[in-house]
Amino acid sequence: MSTAKKASKKRSKKSTSKAPAAPEVTIVIPVYNEEGILSASLSDLIDKLDGVDFTYEIIVAENGSSDRTVEIAESFSARYE
Repeated sequence: MSTAKKASKKRSKKSTSKAPAAPEVTIVIPVYNEEGILSASLSDLIDKLDGVDFTYEIIVAENGSSDRTVEIAESFSARYE
């Protein structure tokens, strides 16, 4: 199962298209049973990316975690959609 969390920053340029533009940067974070650090790590990363002048997405890729890793990643995904 793969869970993706995306966060995007808007640029000052206005687009005539209604479809969102693809992000300029993609950050992929592989995780496996990371419930102990995932929330703090994602929060820290998002804080550090605040104010950047490019659009980005964060993808949390997990492969069969047996803890709450997926639940935490989905929570972040819902929060930043």
